[in-house]
Amino acid sequence: MDEFAPSPQVARIREQLGHPVIDSDGHLVEFRPVAMEYIERAGGSDILQRFSDEQRATFLSRDWYGLTDDERMAQWTHRPPFWGEPLRNHGLDLATASFPDLLYARLDQLGIDFTVLFPTIGINPQGYADEDVRRACCRGLNDYYADHWMGHPDRMTPVAVIPMATPEEAIDELEHAVRDRGFKAVMLASYVKRPLRAGGWRADTFGIDSEHDYDPVWAKCG
Repeated sequence: MDEFAPSPQVARIREQLGHPVIDSDGHLVEFRPVAMEYIERAGGSDILQRFSDEQRATFLSRDWYGLTDDERMAQWTHRPPFWGEPLRNHGLDLATASFPDLLYARLDQLGIDFTVLFPTIGINPQGYADEDVRRACCRGLNDYYADHWMGHPDRMTPVAVIPMATPEEAIDELEHAVRDRGFKAVMLASYVKRPLRAGGWRADTFGIDSEHDYDPVWAKCG
């Protein structure tokens, strides 16, 4: 008996469908020690500390747990996404999200024919203020995803992370991800935080009020 065979309920539902089931917003959970090796390889020996500093500056900061309610309110500190790690069948399910061969073996059990896998660690580096960290993280993680998550193209594909602070860096990473590493899907940052002279920042969404012309990026994507 296949230990990852779908349950009778899943099998019954699948039999009634006249179409494949595509998970267009799947997520992988990076195996952090290996992912960090790739980031260090891309950015140099001091990049991991700078990466940690950038992480702490985002809403994912673990500082939330050490603050009082008043401090959380005063600092507008967000709670980290504790729901990102499965709990009921923690060991197997977390491993499934972290190891591609295991996920591939369980796709029928999950009722999924094809899944597009977005990152977890890789969601935020696109917006890091430190250019060296931003670009090293995107490059290192994309190499990690390519090396570890492209082994089953018939049923899953990873998504490359593309920084968008300037058109030049976006195009550089697009060329590496698609041309050099063979990605079929990419995730572009949806906006860039542009600092204001009076303090604070505004969201640059790459339209007519942008500081840059992003038409070359859209052309490259086409």
